[in-house]
Amino acid sequence: MLGLVAVVFAGLAMGTLGLVLAASIRSIENFAGVMNFVVFPMLFLSGALYPVRHLGPVLRAAVYANPLAYGVDLLKHALLDAWAGAGYGGELPVSLDCAALALFAGIGLAVAAPLLGREGGVTRTAFRERR
Repeated sequence: MLGLVAVVFAGLAMGTLGLVLAASIRSIENFAGVMNFVVFPMLFLSGALYPVRHLGPVLRAAVYANPLAYGVDLLKHALLDAWAGAGYGGELPVSLDCAALALFAGIGLAVAAPLLGREGGVTRTAFRERR
């Protein structure tokens, strides 16, 4: 059950980030490049590939500013908690992971809503005829 919560919360938090980027970028052709520029650093700074506790303080601060890190940590709680004694499993409390993901999702929605509603927002830009 915790795994499902992790996937839903992380999807909401990351989806709102995608909405903000989509509403800010004027050209659909540039969206894929920008998303790759954003997604790969987020993956490397999420704790999915290596333990966050082994990072220095500057990189650890960058990890905790990343919404994907909280989703990965929540999934570690769901999937690897049996091996927590061996150094696996989540590093943060489950409640902190859920609260951080909800906060990122709320901030993302609050930022994306006015951007999507403005004149020339993503829907109008995406579907206009090319000249």
